[in-house]
Amino acid sequence: MEIVLITSGSLYAQENVGSFLIKSTCPNANLCNFLAAWSKIPRERFNVDAFWSPSKNRNTSTTQGAHFLKDDISKFDANFFSIPKNDVEAMDPQQRIMVEVAYEALEKAGLPLDRIAGTKTGVFMGHFTSDYKEMIYRDPESAPLYSITGACKTSLANRISWLWDLRGPSITVDTACSSSLVALHLACQSLLTGDSDIAIVGGTSLLLNPEMFLYLSNQAFLSPDGKCKSFDESANGYGRGEGFGCVILKRVDDAISVEDPIRAVIRGTGSNQDGHTKGFTLPSADAQAALIQETYCRAGVDMRDTGYIEAHVGLLNFERSTYLTNMTCRELALKLATFKRWRRCQGLSPDLTRLIISYL
Repeated sequence: MEIVLITSGSLYAQENVGSFLIKSTCPNANLCNFLAAWSKIPRERFNVDAFWSPSKNRNTSTTQGAHFLKDDISKFDANFFSIPKNDVEAMDPQQRIMVEVAYEALEKAGLPLDRIAGTKTGVFMGHFTSDYKEMIYRDPESAPLYSITGACKTSLANRISWLWDLRGPSITVDTACSSSLVALHLACQSLLTGDSDIAIVGGTSLLLNPEMFLYLSNQAFLSPDGKCKSFDESANGYGRGEGFGCVILKRVDDAISVEDPIRAVIRGTGSNQDGHTKGFTLPSADAQAALIQETYCRAGVDMRDTGYIEAHVGLLNFERSTYLTNMTCRELALKLATFKRWRRCQGLSPDLTRLIISYL
């Protein structure tokens, strides 16, 4: 049985995406005009000059920039969603914006809230960093009254299920950079087993604090210029970015029976772990190749029929050479029609971004 993607909602701060649909009308001039979303870290977030060091000192940031949303992330129409005052005051901005993006996705899918209330609609969210939680927990005297539910990761999915009376599984997934695609995989499994009849799948990322910049820099994850250079000899780390994405999934027969607008068909998904490698953060080409082969086999798809792929490429020279060498040696018959040089969204990761852009 196949799964169909019937619509999506999105809000991204990415680079070189082209005329990508944002908030339905693409008001972000950067993306519509092929301009970069990269900027120096805004002072509204934190003073990066106080944490940056060109000499790569321990617990300092090697980069001064990333890809940021230009919107005011503090704004939220709480009255529209009928969320109580104490809840709103404590809600992580990632929860607030995801509520808006999920609502937009449902609206574009032609699924009014009164139709899905009380149904087996599952919510599966990918969520990595918790900058807001770390920020308010530093100062208990000024923390909002409902901080425990407002800043908890689990509330990202649970908030949506509660708000719209959704009775399917409600899961927030944290598998670092793969969070949103693992959430998608779990959503597909839930649809196939019948635990869900509709699935809302999303991923989030906001960069509010310096700490992650410092600790990622300690292990040389970040590019000094804050930009990702996939498949390039100059690759020296990755650039962080902000973004929100959400897709609505159904079983293919269910979508066809009610004439839903089908945007794409998901033929198969898979998930595994690299196991033991030469380093905790280093990938295993063998494990990943095995997963690709197993997923194609289960889906009944010939690799030679694949005309386009989106790649989550390694960050550093070692990882890049490992990926490309093993891809060549195994002669995986994938025609690399186009590679888009995405900016990694920490937490959201670029994975859900790739899924959305692949069908647009």
